[in-house]
Amino acid sequence: MRVPPGDAALSVVLELVAGDVPLERRRRLLALCLVLDVSGSMAGPALEQVQRSVERILALLRDDDQVGVVAFSTRATVVSAVSALEGTARRAISGRVARLAADDRTNIEAGLRLGAEQLPREVPEGTKTALVLLSDGEPNEGATSQDELAALASTLRSRASISTLGYGVRHDERVLNAIAESGGGAYRFIADPGTCQLELAQAVGTQGDIAVDSIEVLLIPEPGVEIERVLGASEPRFTRDGLVVSVPDLAALTARTLVVQLRAMLDPARALGALLTARVSFTQAGYKQPSLETAVAHVDIGGDAFVPRAAALAKALMVRADLVRAEARALADRQQFDGAAAILRGFMREIEAVPGYVAADGSDLSEAWEQLLDEAMAMERRPSREALAALKAAGVTRTFSKSDGLCASSKRMGAAASRLTMNLAGPITRPGVLVVEKGPKEGERFELGPRNTLGRTPSADITLPSAQISRLHADIFFLGGDYYVSDLGSTNPTAVNGKRLAQGPHKLTGGDLITIGDVELRFKQS
Repeated sequence: MRVPPGDAALSVVLELVAGDVPLERRRRLLALCLVLDVSGSMAGPALEQVQRSVERILALLRDDDQVGVVAFSTRATVVSAVSALEGTARRAISGRVARLAADDRTNIEAGLRLGAEQLPREVPEGTKTALVLLSDGEPNEGATSQDELAALASTLRSRASISTLGYGVRHDERVLNAIAESGGGAYRFIADPGTCQLELAQAVGTQGDIAVDSIEVLLIPEPGVEIERVLGASEPRFTRDGLVVSVPDLAALTARTLVVQLRAMLDPARALGALLTARVSFTQAGYKQPSLETAVAHVDIGGDAFVPRAAALAKALMVRADLVRAEARALADRQQFDGAAAILRGFMREIEAVPGYVAADGSDLSEAWEQLLDEAMAMERRPSREALAALKAAGVTRTFSKSDGLCASSKRMGAAASRLTMNLAGPITRPGVLVVEKGPKEGERFELGPRNTLGRTPSADITLPSAQISRLHADIFFLGGDYYVSDLGSTNPTAVNGKRLAQGPHKLTGGDLITIGDVELRFKQS
């Protein structure tokens, strides 16, 4: 970029991209501990679905995978020590999980600590260690704040990456997301117990898709350059060498974007100036040998026009969008819905002003604009407390700084997660088809796979370009021999045969008429 000499505010966009995993290393072994919330709010169908999900997922893992279970309420307890799934181990773990009962309070700290203690300290090369924590409530025992639990997750990351699942709309998505970010994993939202099996399968399967972990970025500014802020990552820490930022694990062929905001005194006597050195240390997931990559950011000095690179500007806007959405959600928590919508729409106008921006072209930036539109419209409708909780949880899942955060779940699912999810769904003996009977693409037929997201933009598996349809509107999935449809928190709710869907998934039968927005689709089976 070209900037005038003198004191200047600049941004450096750093994109971390994980390559593919070599064929001989694609199926790593797992050393996994499931950390399950059994506080009082989990009583009934919620816990029953978790128990059923654990049993089914254990059946799909390899005999040499190691799995253990920890349950927590006011205190944490070991349900099953981490061990290989050979012999009768699966049946033993499932039996112990089936006997769990829900009561008392929610101590996430105790669950995390005990779960980490169960993981073996030494594992064979090629083994990915991980914790997957599921909770439906807010922590009210032990450490309860977002910062405390994020700090704990950061200290445990050397033992294992930590992923979290928020179950239902009563959990605190900020806490679970902070734990996952600091623990190197990912946060997922389970809107309803009926989808627990699929979401838990993806969370477990994704561990096999991780290409690189233990990622840290050391940022070393040149003399006269000061780092003011790093966007797109958890809190950095200062060291003697520079500023260190931890980055969550990356699955193969995915990316994470950081924006480093700088203040620099530029030397007009030089034609080219180095601003910042970034040293990225990481390991290939499941292996101990560290690797190091280095990049240097430069700036051209001279002229009187500031000309940012278009691609870098688009990525910077994507990262900033996460901050704007978080600000809007904070206002909505205080019932300031008009202010929340105004912030979102203001940022939409900023995106529209980007040179070369084209609406609805399928680019990540246009997908971000569409997501902001959905959230702005939701705020303008002044959602109920429950609807706002679901909107916030889903919004945290679809982040803009991650390359796979905008897509429907089936679009960029990794090979291991896809395989586990498909095996969980079971064989499709009677394939399903959707026929558009009214609206855009009338007369078109869409063959259904194990999981199919419907929405108005190309990020969905089935694209139905209508202003009355949300970007990601509804999900049709196959499980246990049947197809189900669930709403994804859309502005115009999904209906089947004229009846609006309840919160949970609805089992489909041949001939059902699905209405989303102004589009009607007929479900058929061969």
